[in-house]
Amino acid sequence: MALRQTFRAVPKPKLGDAEREELKRLLGEKDAWTLKEVRILIKEKFNVEYSEMQVWRMLTSWNMHHAKPYVLDKRRPDDAETILKKT
Repeated sequence: MALRQTFRAVPKPKLGDAEREELKRLLGEKDAWTLKEVRILIKEKFNVEYSEMQVWRMLTSWNMHHAKPYVLDKRRPDDAETILKKT
């Protein structure tokens, strides 16, 4: 009895190698990106839609890290650190 081996078809990437390199270059122009911003960039530049999970997987495969953006309070005085040190 012979065992039949089945192969799953791997989907073709939506972005080609040249487009991925261009995306890496574009991402390098700015220090911090959110997944939503990267999704919008890909849609505008390459007319390709990815989910946030797909974008996250792509970025982690390139050893790019993500973080929650640091929100600055607009009410904070410019010299807040100096005021804190005085107290």
